[in-house]
Amino acid sequence: MSSKHNPHFARADRAAYELGHLLRKLPENLLAAEHLALDQRLIVQAARNHADNASTTLLRGIEALGSVLLAAGTDAQSGIEPRILMGLGELIAHLAVEAQFVRELSENLGNAIEPPEFGGTP
Repeated sequence: MSSKHNPHFARADRAAYELGHLLRKLPENLLAAEHLALDQRLIVQAARNHADNASTTLLRGIEALGSVLLAAGTDAQSGIEPRILMGLGELIAHLAVEAQFVRELSENLGNAIEPPEFGGTP
């Protein structure tokens, strides 16, 4: 089912926030569950779509910040203080970790509705 027909997929612009709310609706033993009800499958699919959107946004943002920092770093007159660069470095590192988690979460959610032996991510 496409995202636009999924009643649980809303606010694509707030993917990370929506993802957290959807995860709270899922059973704790989701990955061990053999059969999911249709509504649970829709929640998993919506969560996976939000996870994909969030990781894409994080990765594009990290790339953009890297480009800006590279440009600023090659400009001797930029006047950027070291503490600001350190803060940006910490932010980028944190965003990268979040992006890794969200990408892994998307794969796990995909496997919950389509296990690897049936075509999911190994």
